[in-house]
Amino acid sequence: MPPTRPIRNAVGAIVVCCAVVMAMAGVPAIADSGASAQVPVAVPADATDTPAPTDSPTVEPSPTSTPTTCPTCAPDNYSPTNSVFFNHPFSPADRYKIRRVFIRSVNSVPSGGSIRAAVFSINDWTIARALIAARDRGVSVQIIADWHTAEPGVSPSFNAVQRALGTARTREGISDDRVSWVRTCVHSCRYRSGNMHQKMYLFSQVGTSQWVTMGGSANMTMMATQGQWNHLNIWNDYETYQDYLSIFNEMKLDRPQEVPGRIFAAGGVNTWIFPRPNTDAGNDPMMAALDRVRCTGVRNSGLNGRTVIRIGMYSWYNDRGLWLAKKVRSLWNSGCNVAIEFAIMSRPVRDIVYSASGRGRIPMKQVGVYAADGTVLKYIHHKYVAISGNYGGDPTSFVVFAGTTNFADLGLYSDEMTQRWVGYGNYKAYMADFRRIWTERNARTPSPISTLPTDPGDRLGNGRYATMGTD
Repeated sequence: MPPTRPIRNAVGAIVVCCAVVMAMAGVPAIADSGASAQVPVAVPADATDTPAPTDSPTVEPSPTSTPTTCPTCAPDNYSPTNSVFFNHPFSPADRYKIRRVFIRSVNSVPSGGSIRAAVFSINDWTIARALIAARDRGVSVQIIADWHTAEPGVSPSFNAVQRALGTARTREGISDDRVSWVRTCVHSCRYRSGNMHQKMYLFSQVGTSQWVTMGGSANMTMMATQGQWNHLNIWNDYETYQDYLSIFNEMKLDRPQEVPGRIFAAGGVNTWIFPRPNTDAGNDPMMAALDRVRCTGVRNSGLNGRTVIRIGMYSWYNDRGLWLAKKVRSLWNSGCNVAIEFAIMSRPVRDIVYSASGRGRIPMKQVGVYAADGTVLKYIHHKYVAISGNYGGDPTSFVVFAGTTNFADLGLYSDEMTQRWVGYGNYKAYMADFRRIWTERNARTPSPISTLPTDPGDRLGNGRYATMGTD
């Protein structure tokens, strides 16, 4: 049966994600080949909103632009390039990086341009005001969010944007592609269950950059900035933009698609689009990707002749979590250099990847910060797998799978995406971020004993896990 909606707390908000540092001895080093950096290239495709943490009060950075007397002029002149950004909640330099990129992008769309965003949560007054101001200067702004965001008391800033832009997709005298609106989906917008869990941001023009596509793990909330480790890829390409726009245009109809799962293999980035109902271990695209890994036969990549696999994953559980855990464990046992950073993991999954049998425990760090009463304050929110080594018969591969999809059943029935990037430049960026998190004091060796239940279902446990949702 497809998973049902996750249980919310009393105000309707989801706490979307949530362990003494392991001695570095025995932890596999992370590959950092001397290969020159390059942008990703196209290759054939493989088959929350919460209040700001109490220890980090909500403080918004200074505005990125000054007021202008021209009512139709963009107040900023930012032009994003192909790149990847990471948010680190403890770093003053990086805490606002993704947020700043998004706000500057909104503020740099000229009159006549368009913004399309499908995002699980919006809860940020500066972003809300920037979206309203964009509409006021002649930008078409269309936003799709998960239903919980509009619930009373969850996000006043989102409610303000929805009131300002309205919810009607058509208006007399205005073409549909110029109407601005804000809508929500109760389940997946393109299927009958699951969530609207996308983080897809499309801009027709930002400064001098055209056809800008942004995607990753970051919602547009203050919690995403001050309480989560997140990633965001940016890609400027007409074909990619049009592929994603076609999915957005299906989502805004809020009705099930006959074939909701898609694979885009054009425009410089390959993407798996979810929902993908009726997925099992035999047709899971991530399983198909991992099936292409060989642990030896490496050249000018990997480390010490072995393929390197690094996984940054918020949640890992359910049947999908189990079959992916078994696959990762088999690659570890075959000699691959594997390491994992995660926030939450079910006991059956942990018993597989953290077993002391065979080759021993896979090196792992649980990344989170907790209050004295167990409340989760900060947590890793990544969803990526990075591979360097022998992949698909190429012994010199550098591949990153990154997007919105957790290693759990819910992702198979929700609006999600996983992008496939090929090239040393993107891989190097994700590896630098992995190494940085691995050495932080809030990344801890997980206990072999867990309080998580055998099947998390809609709730993920007791104590510090009691309020954690499945998104």
